[in-house]
Amino acid sequence: MKAFVPLFLLAFVAQVTYAAERVKLQNGNYVTIDVYTPSLIRIRVSKTEKDNESLMERYGVIKTQWPPVAYQKYTDNGQLIIETASVIVRMVLADGSVLLKRKNETDNLVDTIRTTVQKNELSRGLDESLTKHFGHTLMSTGIIGDSASKQAVTSIVKNDDNIVLSISLKKGERFYGLGNASREGIQHRGHAIRMWVQYQHSESPIPYIMSTKGWGLFYNTTRLHFFDVGRFNNDKMYVYEPNQQQADYFLFAGNNMQDLLNQYTNFTGKSYVLPRWAYGLAFGSNNMENQFNVLDNAYRFRQEQIPCDIYWLEPQWMAKYYDFSTGKDWNKDKFVAQLPWTNNRRALFIRRLNNMGYKVALWMCVDHDFSIEEEDRLKVSEHKLPSGKEHWFNHLTKFVDQGVSGFKLDPARTLDQHPERAYYNGRGDDEMHMLNQTLLLKNLQQTLLKHTGKRSFQHYCGGYAGVQHYGACTLGDNGGTAATMVDLFNLGMSGNSNISCDVLDEVDPLIPGMHMGFFLPWVQLNSWAYTVYPFYFSEKDKAAFRFYDQLRYQLNPYIYSYALLAAQNGMPMARPMPLIYPHNEKLANAQKQYLFGENFLIAAFTDTIDLPEGTWIDFWTNKTYTGNQQVSCKWPEYAGGPLFIKAGAIIPYQPKTQFIDTLPPDTLMLKIYPHGRSNFTLLEDDGETHAYETGAIASTRFSCNQQGKSIDFTMAAVAGAYQGMRGRRTYQLEFYHPVRPRAVVVNGKMLQGWKYNVSRGVLACEVDADVHRSYQIKVTY
Repeated sequence: MKAFVPLFLLAFVAQVTYAAERVKLQNGNYVTIDVYTPSLIRIRVSKTEKDNESLMERYGVIKTQWPPVAYQKYTDNGQLIIETASVIVRMVLADGSVLLKRKNETDNLVDTIRTTVQKNELSRGLDESLTKHFGHTLMSTGIIGDSASKQAVTSIVKNDDNIVLSISLKKGERFYGLGNASREGIQHRGHAIRMWVQYQHSESPIPYIMSTKGWGLFYNTTRLHFFDVGRFNNDKMYVYEPNQQQADYFLFAGNNMQDLLNQYTNFTGKSYVLPRWAYGLAFGSNNMENQFNVLDNAYRFRQEQIPCDIYWLEPQWMAKYYDFSTGKDWNKDKFVAQLPWTNNRRALFIRRLNNMGYKVALWMCVDHDFSIEEEDRLKVSEHKLPSGKEHWFNHLTKFVDQGVSGFKLDPARTLDQHPERAYYNGRGDDEMHMLNQTLLLKNLQQTLLKHTGKRSFQHYCGGYAGVQHYGACTLGDNGGTAATMVDLFNLGMSGNSNISCDVLDEVDPLIPGMHMGFFLPWVQLNSWAYTVYPFYFSEKDKAAFRFYDQLRYQLNPYIYSYALLAAQNGMPMARPMPLIYPHNEKLANAQKQYLFGENFLIAAFTDTIDLPEGTWIDFWTNKTYTGNQQVSCKWPEYAGGPLFIKAGAIIPYQPKTQFIDTLPPDTLMLKIYPHGRSNFTLLEDDGETHAYETGAIASTRFSCNQQGKSIDFTMAAVAGAYQGMRGRRTYQLEFYHPVRPRAVVVNGKMLQGWKYNVSRGVLACEVDADVHRSYQIKVTY
C-alpha cells in the first residue's frame, strides 16, 4: 500500500522511513515518489488520486520488487526533500517541480524537472512542431510477404490531456540512448526523437536516455511519445506524451554512463547470453534451396575452411509460404525432417547437418496478441484458471524435438499496427503495439526454456524496453552499410549487447563490410533472395571472408567472455566511443569507430581513425601510436579497415576450428602486449544453460606488469565453477615485445622450449596448468 501523507503531517525533522511518499500538490495534482535504490527514484504525477499500474510493471518487463531502502524525508521552505545515501531529490510542493543532485556535491545533476498534465501553450507548441517535424515518417511501410492492410500514425491526436516533462539542460551536456528510434546520430542533443515502433524507421525504440553529467531518465509508457532534446528549446529537454493524465518516470544517478547502463539493465534485465555457438557465423540460405542444396552448401563451407555454426532456412521450409498459423508444417517437397514410421530415430537432413557441426534455425513470421500469455501467467500465479486460449509459440516445440535449435523472427505483421485489434487484456494497439514487440521475444524464450531447459537461439529486429533480456537483435532490413552502425551504437547505449545486421547486404565492395560485420557481437549472413555465399565470391573476397571468419572463431573466448560480462554489468560488447571516452568532444558523435570489448578498436567504411588517449598498436603493421590523434591507415589486400589493439591488452584465442563446441576449449592461446600494468578477466560457463544467471561462471584473472627489463605475468587460480569445467588447461603464451628475452621462469623454475621470433618480435612459450593453481611467469631481458 502507498502511504498518503497530508502536507501538514510531514515532519520538519529528518526521519528514516521505508514507505513511498504520496502528496497532493497545491495545484491539485497528486505525486508519488518511490525510492527503489539509493540512486533510482520513481516519480508519478497525476490528475487523479489513484496511480495506474503500467503494463511494463504488470508483465514483469521492468523490475518492481526491490529491497527496502532507508532514506530521510523532511520539508523545508515549501519543498519536500528525499535524501538517500546517494542522492537528494527536492520537490516544490506548489507544482511538483523536481531537483536532483548527488549527495555531498554542490552542483545539481538536474536543476529542474517540471511536469504538466494538461494542455497549455507549451504542449500546443510542441504538438504543432513535432507533428510537422515527423510528418514525413508517419506512414507505415510495407513488409515483403505481408498481405495485411497497412495502417498509419496519421498525426498526434489532440485533446485536453497532454503530458510534458520539461527538463533543464546544462551547458556542454550530451545525451545518449533511446534505442534505434533515430538515425540522425548517436548524440541526441539538438534532435527530436519519436518513440513509436515502425518498420525500417524505428524498430526498437527504448524510452531511456542518459546524460554525460551522470544521470538518466526512463519514461514509463508503452504509448506514442516524444523526446525533444534541446531542439524546440536549446536549454530544455521535453518528454511529450499526448492524450495522457499521468506522467511516470524514473531517475537514475550514477558516477558515469557505464554505471548508469548497469543500473538501467538491473531495472529492465541484463542482456541475454546466447549459446556459445551462436557467437560464430549464422548463415541464412536462399529461399529456393531444398534439403540437398542445404547439405551440399553446408559441406562446401567445411571444404572451403569457412567456419559456420548456424544454418537457417528461409520461409520456403513451410508447406504454406509465409504461414502465420500454428498449424504450420514442413514443405515436404523440399525438406523431410521426420518420416511417420521413424519416430525420429533415423538420420535425416537435420541430423546430417548436426553431424557436420551445424545448428539448424527456422525463419518465422508471427501475428499474435501476446497479452494472452502474460495474463494467463498472472492468473496461474494467483491460482486462477487460465484463459484456455492458444499460446502461440507452443506449436514450435515439435520442430525443436526434430532437432531445430532456434528461430529467426521476421518483422512481418508484428511490426504493422493493428488499430482494429481488441487485445485480450482489454487494451488497444495504442498501448500494446510497442510492448508486443518485447513480449514476442520474451514468450519465445520462455517457451523454449521450459521445453528444453537450455538457452535457445532467437533474434528479432523489433523491440521495446527490456527486449535485451530475451534474445538477440538484428537491425532489420536495413543492410550492412555504415548507416547501420548508428543503430548499433544507439542500441548499445540503451542496454542491448547482442546486435547484428544483414552483413554485406547493399555493400560494395564487400571487404569493408566484412571488416565491420565480423566485429559485431554476433554475425549473420543473410542470402534469402540473393547469392551471398562466400564460396561464390571472387578469390580475393573469398580469401578475405575466410580470414575474418577464422579470426572471429579464434577470438570466441574473448567474444564470449564479453557476452557474459554484459549479463553482469550491462556494458555492450560493441562499445561506442563516448561511452568509454565521454569527455572527448571529438568522439562525442563518432559513427564509424568503436571498441570491440576493451582491447580492439575498430573503424569501418573509412581509412582514418581517431585514436583516443593511451597507446595503440596497429593490428596490421604492429606499429605503435600515441593516442589523441587522427591516423590515416593502410591495411593488407585481404583486410578492409583500421584495426588497433590497446597497449597492455591480454587477448585469449582458441585454436582454429570450423564450429564452436559448447564447452570452452582445453587449449587457450594468450596474446599479450605488455605496457605498464594491465589485466584481463576471462569469463566462462557451460555454454548452454541459464546457470550463469545464478553465478555458475568461472573467472580467470590474467595480469601483466612490464617494468625495466622484465615482464611479470600472472595467471590466477580460477574463481567459481560451472558444470563440465576442466581441471587442466594448456596455455600457449605469446608476448609481443621487440627484445629477445634472456630467460623465462615459471613459478621459480626455468622454462625450457620457449622460442622467440625475431621478425615478428614475439616470445612463444607453453604452460600446462592446473586451473586451480596460480602461475607466475617472469620474462627477463
